[in-house]
Amino acid sequence: MNNNLFTKIILLTAIIVYTVTAINSKGYYHGDEHYQIIEFSGIKSGTHTANELAWEYNANIRSALMPSVCYGLFSILNLLSVTDPYTQTAILRILTGLFCIFVTQLFIKSNDSIITKNNKTAFLILSFFLWFLPVLNVRFSSETLSGITFLFAVSILQLEKFNSKRFSYFVIGAILGISFLCRFQSVILSIGLIGWLVFINKTALNKLIQLLFGVTVIIVLGVLIDCWFYQKFVISFYNYFHVFSTTDDLSSSFGTLPCYYYILYLIKFPFFPIGILILLSFIILIIKSPNSIIVWTVLPFIIVHSLIHHKEERFLFPIANFLPVILILAYQQIELIFINRRFNYLKLIILIPLVLLNIVGLFAMSTKSAGVGRMDITSYIHNQYKADQVNLISCQWSSPYNPWQSLPTKYYQEKNVKEVQIKSLCTLSDNMIDNTRINLLVLRKAELNNPECVEMLAKMHCIKLRQSIPEWMELANNYYSGIDKDDILVLYLIKGGESFITNQL
Repeated sequence: MNNNLFTKIILLTAIIVYTVTAINSKGYYHGDEHYQIIEFSGIKSGTHTANELAWEYNANIRSALMPSVCYGLFSILNLLSVTDPYTQTAILRILTGLFCIFVTQLFIKSNDSIITKNNKTAFLILSFFLWFLPVLNVRFSSETLSGITFLFAVSILQLEKFNSKRFSYFVIGAILGISFLCRFQSVILSIGLIGWLVFINKTALNKLIQLLFGVTVIIVLGVLIDCWFYQKFVISFYNYFHVFSTTDDLSSSFGTLPCYYYILYLIKFPFFPIGILILLSFIILIIKSPNSIIVWTVLPFIIVHSLIHHKEERFLFPIANFLPVILILAYQQIELIFINRRFNYLKLIILIPLVLLNIVGLFAMSTKSAGVGRMDITSYIHNQYKADQVNLISCQWSSPYNPWQSLPTKYYQEKNVKEVQIKSLCTLSDNMIDNTRINLLVLRKAELNNPECVEMLAKMHCIKLRQSIPEWMELANNYYSGIDKDDILVLYLIKGGESFITNQL
């Protein structure tokens, strides 16, 4: 099989895997992905008011670029009579995934000269199918889009060496500007890239001016979009840095973690054996190739985020697509040291279990809903009970429509669903039942830790319908521990207690 045909097969497979993942990955990995993009777009479509949005809207600290793109796409879909919210967001994720596939292929091409012939196939496969990449790369989130667009800029920069075009640096700058508007923290990546251009690449001054001009044009355009979106003069990135730099402990109020957290995260999140390889590979790359464009961009990004008190794993998602090339480049360094038959045998012994782990992880991530699967529950209610009136009883912190008991996910709310909240499963009783509606109960698995409360399920004749994370995946999670078991949601159909059944008869 020739290389071109093999590459086309891999690309076609990637399109299928990413599309399937996008369809199945309902909802959001983190609340910001929904509340600060999808819900924000509702202010322009007229479905939301300012009081129904997260506090960041009234503070004017979020770029309006992504909510505006979301608003534009949803407006087109509404004109085409595609109004189902789950279909609309699935299309949004599919388009994000396809864009990522295009950029990834360009990045692979731009690194062709530094990947040895024997490792090109592995690099191609890893770039698309490292188990967590598809589920991250279909997210229409600030982390994903800033990372993809930055990867796009690096790809064009590396290809520019071989195919120099007059305005390529302006284009690179414009793309870096888009990356910044998607997520302001990506400026750290851009500063690292510019540092590499100045000190390592010795880029000509006129090209640097082109790049900075491209960045400036996009940032000015971003300000204009902000003004249109917020309906007043707004510079959202200035507001963002001003609020977080002048408000005491605002960032820390969301939780703090030690400076070494991201080192542990790099080991744990990709799954222990793969994570160890990623960390060791990056250390090898720093030692052996300190002038690499990857070291100059990724290392400062990790260091700065490590110094910030509030840390979340998603903050490192923008650099996720650099991991395959880091793994391959480090492996090539090891190959130079161990060129013998015994090394090939050892390589196979290590590689086979890693490939199997990757396949399991890839399958799991491509078939589940995002995060803990809250929107899997709402999607099930949407599809199964759209013709019925529903009485949804939820325990504290269990409502999939309002998981943090503050702002509801208005975009997904159903007109036929009435929500009732109870303190705990133990407080469930007949008087919660509405005999004019289908009665459903949703709870976190934490509620099942109390045997006395669990007895209420039998007393109320509750039938388990679904849980937000499939049972087999929950079993696998015992080894991976990527999901807090207590946060998994379980949906029940309530047949009712004895008094309720008697009344029905």
